[in-house]
This record gives sequence, structure tokens and C-alpha cells, in this order.
Amino acid sequence: MSDFLRLFGRPAIVTADAPGRVNLIGEHTDYNDGFVLPVAIPQRTRVQLAPREDSEVRIHSTALATNRHALTSLARRILFTNGSTMCKA
Repeated sequence: MSDFLRLFGRPAIVTADAPGRVNLIGEHTDYNDGFVLPVAIPQRTRVQLAPREDSEVRIHSTALATNRHALTSLARRILFTNGSTMCKA
């Protein structure tokens, strides 16, 4: 069983991932006609998504402590299950 299916009770509809990268030279200059030397690193970012019928958004990171979820809607601030807030939606 996939982590997504176990956590959210349905399969992911969309999955995307990308390699990590660091800039050895420059930062935010590649799109400003400056010099930059990006290098791929082995870490990856993966996102899996499935639509919902309501405006609730549930977020889980496997890089954080077990059972740490963030809950929000498209109209309010993100509320972690430990009670802290992250940002306004």
C-alpha cells in the first residue's frame, strides 16, 4: 500500500518529482543575466495529489516527524495538528 493511500484513504491522481539543486555560484542571478552554477543533488522533492469535494487541504511530509499533518482550506491559515500555524492561505 502506498503512503498516500494509507494516509488519505484514496490513491494519488497526480505524482510529480524533481531533483534537488544547489547553486555553487550565484543565487537568483540566472534569470537576471548573471552567472550561476547549479548542481543537482541526490535529494528529491515529490508531490502527490488527489482532488477533494470540499475546500479542505491536507498536507503531510515524510521528512517531518511521524503523524505530523497540516490542515487548511483555500480560505484560512494553515494549522498544524500540534496547534502551530505556518502562514495565511
